[in-house]
Order: sequence, then C-alpha cells, then structure tokens
Amino acid sequence: MKNAKELIDYATKAPSGHNSQPWKFTIEENTIAIHPDFSCALPVVDPDYRELFISLGCAAQNICIAAAHFAYQCHWQIKQNPQGGHTIVTTFNENHSIAKERLFAFIDKRQTNRSTYTGKSVDNKIVAELQTIADDNHIGIYAFQNGEAHFQTLKAAILEGNAIQMNDAEFKKELLAWIRFNQREVNKLQNGLTY
Repeated sequence: MKNAKELIDYATKAPSGHNSQPWKFTIEENTIAIHPDFSCALPVVDPDYRELFISLGCAAQNICIAAAHFAYQCHWQIKQNPQGGHTIVTTFNENHSIAKERLFAFIDKRQTNRSTYTGKSVDNKIVAELQTIADDNHIGIYAFQNGEAHFQTLKAAILEGNAIQMNDAEFKKELLAWIRFNQREVNKLQNGLTY
C-alpha cells in the first residue's frame, strides 16, 4: 500500500497514557493491523488495559481520518488473534471521490498542555467550533464554565483523584519511568512525557 507509512505516522499521533504509544503495526497489501504492545502497558494506572485499548481505537480512528486525505476509504474491524487477544485491522480501498475529513488538519496540532492555568476562559468561538465538529462526528461534548455546579463537582473529583495518585508510591514510580528528562531521551525513546 502506497501511503501505509504516512498513515501509521498519523496513527502514532493518537493520545495514549503517559504517551506510552502501546501499539505495533503490520502492513499487508491493503490493510494495516494495529496490535497492542503490552510492553508499553501501565499496570499501576491502567491494570485492566482500558486506556491502552482506548489508545488503539484512537490510533485506528486517526488512520481512517488520514486515509480520506490520501483518497482511501477506510473500514476497520476487531479480529481475534490465533495466539489469543485482539487486533484492529484497517482495510483500505482507493476512492478519489471520498470526502476529506474535517478533523485531518487537527491530527498534527493535537497536544497536551501542561502549562500553568492562566484563569482565562476558552473563547466561545472555539467552544462553538468544537461543538460543531463533535456534532458532525456524532460525539458528545460538554463544556462547563468555571464556577458552575458541574464544574465545581468535576474540579473536586479531579483534585481528589490527583491527591490519591500522588500519594501512591507505585503510581509515582510508574510515572517517573515514563518522563523524558532531556532531548537525548526523547530522540532515543520516541515516547513518554516531556515538560
């Protein structure tokens, strides 16, 4: 398949816990298979692999969004492996009339921002655009203003969850293993968290 490596590059820009990138890819004719890479699992924070499998789904979705850009129609299915476990198989058919995905431009722009919160609210135009994109893709999105009851409930739950995790020595040990402290580590490992 002509654009397989580019499609995989877009897949690897999907979010994953601690940016662990828990996937492996195999290419055959008109398919790309996405396999879980359990060597990148997070046994403390994700003991049931829930987040790992969500990440695989995000990688598959990125592939399908990017496929339209390269004039491919993409279908995916979850298949049982002969060795046990599951694989996501994405299949491609050339289709020059397929509509381009509106989300494609955002794959390269996706980021996690760990900067200090400035207190500035997200602009209403941005919230409206996110809502439009969500509606177009049958996704629910909820925005809460600082000070609203729902916002306060979420804030309290997040602060409590953070406190629980940061008081867990095993959580901190696992987190530390995924932090990349310099550019050499970033270049060598191509995964993990940078600050």
